[in-house]
Amino acid sequence: DGLVLVGDNAGKTLNSSNADNTIAVGRDALTALTSGSGNVAVGAYALDLIKDGGYNTAVGWNALTASPEAGSHNTAIGYNALAAHNVDGDGRNTAIGSSAGEDITSGTKNIAIGKNALATSTTALSVVAIGDSAMGATATGNTHTGTVAIGDSALANLSSGAGNIAIGYQA
Repeated sequence: DGLVLVGDNAGKTLNSSNADNTIAVGRDALTALTSGSGNVAVGAYALDLIKDGGYNTAVGWNALTASPEAGSHNTAIGYNALAAHNVDGDGRNTAIGSSAGEDITSGTKNIAIGKNALATSTTALSVVAIGDSAMGATATGNTHTGTVAIGDSALANLSSGAGNIAIGYQA
């Protein structure tokens, strides 16, 4: 019930009895979904590979696209936001901005706001990155659990260390 499918191949494999209140708008949006309620995908290839996750929101071309596992409770807004995300279970990641959280594959409970914020980290856990390239191009791995970076390029060169706090331009 409550399905809205608009676009070439949108919701192509959907089983309507297992995907209540799901919306797919755009070419190949939610193409692989077979079950999972409350998903919203707007944009070409948004959430296109997820098979059985629920309560995800993906807005933008290629947003939350590489998630064949049962990822749930993720929000990706912007081109390539959370594009590599592949968490089997409750991801609880929020990424807003072009390529925000782009390479997060198994990281959970993260907030990335701004172009390239937390873009190359693959396994970040409970990280907050706000600002253009905050914890962007060189912050990798989950060695920075609980870190907060606010500002343009804040902690962009962080290679290790948990629980860091940096606020300001290039802090």
